[in-house]
Amino acid sequence: MNLRSLPKVKTGIIFFASLILSLATLFLERMYGIGWDYHPDAITYVTNTDSEVSLAMSSPLRIFNNSYYFVSYLLGSSVALLISLNVIIYSITNCIVFKTLAPKADSAIKIFILIIFIFTPYRLHLSTVVLKDTILIFFLVVMAVYSSKFFIGALLISARSLFYIPIFLKNKHLFLLIFALTILAFALHTTNTYSILDWVYSNAHSNFSFRSYDQVANFKDYGDAGILIRALVWPFLFLTGGFIFFSSSPLFFPLALGQVAVQVLSITLFRKPLFSLGLFVCLFFFAIIISGFTTYFRYVFPMTIILPLIFARAGK
Repeated sequence: MNLRSLPKVKTGIIFFASLILSLATLFLERMYGIGWDYHPDAITYVTNTDSEVSLAMSSPLRIFNNSYYFVSYLLGSSVALLISLNVIIYSITNCIVFKTLAPKADSAIKIFILIIFIFTPYRLHLSTVVLKDTILIFFLVVMAVYSSKFFIGALLISARSLFYIPIFLKNKHLFLLIFALTILAFALHTTNTYSILDWVYSNAHSNFSFRSYDQVANFKDYGDAGILIRALVWPFLFLTGGFIFFSSSPLFFPLALGQVAVQVLSITLFRKPLFSLGLFVCLFFFAIIISGFTTYFRYVFPMTIILPLIFARAGK
């Protein structure tokens, strides 16, 4: 078989394999007691739909970051329908990722590694829950592959999309953005218009450790210095899967396995680790404002899907 024809030949298989694996993951999670309400946010998306939609209708700007409530509203806040939608969106996203990266996979071993990357356990888990992450990843993927115009879709789903912007920028544009935001932050702070710095500082000292097995050190005991230490250490732990050594929970193992898989993919396809200055800026910033590693992992995870696509589109 001509390897160049693989993206077209395999897309349908990738789609149906995604459906089957996602449903199998759903079955296994329910069998082991991981219910639809495992994530607190999932309960909110089901029970607070009417009130959030009413607020958004009276204040249109609230549609940004809250559009998933409209999705839930249109589907009657049905857990089954919301999960079904995520499973389908996940499967479509996998097809786009495969079609984009498969031309770089010019051997059987590279295709195998690509398939492992597409079916990483954490994304399979996200496809089976009532969360907006799967739809957010879809919009970020089509933004990376097709057009920056899809950023509006990502922003409607989650405001944290704003903090992913650095990963899409070239270094010179990244430096200009950092410089402009720094000037703006200090200007707003000194004029008492709005203190971005206070918001960052408040989040940095908030408690985001919601799981008992989240034992990754957040260095809070070191005060302000601990925030900087966390911002420097966590990106490394996240990118390498090194966080597995800080918790005995078996739930961390598939997460670490996925991180190893994405690094192997990047080295195999692009001959470089999965890393960029823009990625580090994002990881650094999120580590400042989030003190719980499981929450941190969920928020920065989409970037490990996006960066290989950016590498592929750039011809690296």
